[in-house]
Amino acid sequence: MRKNNLQSFDLFVPFGEQCITSWNLRQNNLQTESLPFDWLAHVKLNLALDFLLNNFEGFLIRNQLAFVKREKHEAHFKMPNGIVFKHDFRSEKLEDFPKVERKYQRRIKRLYQKIKHARSVLFVHFDYDYPQKECLVETCKRLRSCYPDKKIKLLYVVMCGVENGYKIVEDNPDYELVLLEHDDEGSWMGRMDLIKEIFAPYDFSLKSKLINFLFTCLYGRKKDK
Repeated sequence: MRKNNLQSFDLFVPFGEQCITSWNLRQNNLQTESLPFDWLAHVKLNLALDFLLNNFEGFLIRNQLAFVKREKHEAHFKMPNGIVFKHDFRSEKLEDFPKVERKYQRRIKRLYQKIKHARSVLFVHFDYDYPQKECLVETCKRLRSCYPDKKIKLLYVVMCGVENGYKIVEDNPDYELVLLEHDDEGSWMGRMDLIKEIFAPYDFSLKSKLINFLFTCLYGRKKDK
């Protein structure tokens, strides 16, 4: 059974590896604005961490993008580190690169601003690979070292980890590791009913709820940019 004790955070950050992370945060009202890793693929935990701690150096470089394939109206491009931009480019010629670059500059700036003003942050990572405990410990250590004045926690969800439902492997003040049932042939959104349960103990802090409410009242829902 899922624990009922609520853990509140000022900010929830989708931290890779696939679009499923941001999608489900949004569906559970835990993300209100677009951030850099929302709609990318193959953003492994170490890559997300390195980008965050190094001002996103080398994140998106035009002459390093390699065309992968075309899917409907979108052209997929891959960086040498493995990250795939699946939903940003319309053609193989990269005519819209300046627009895409500006979009990610906005999202990166927004991420740093939101972390700066947050007192507590939950980084959320969905992945197909089971992590080494040392990796989780080191990730949390580096995050705390960078943000020593904040409450930091990592939620790592392993897809395909169990045959039925989900299983909490470990939950401590630094990180929570969860195994989640996942069908590779099923919806890319995952088992949203199970993910809702995994997210159940987490919620925005009262401060963030108030800020989000006032922002919505004044400006309406912010367009995804």
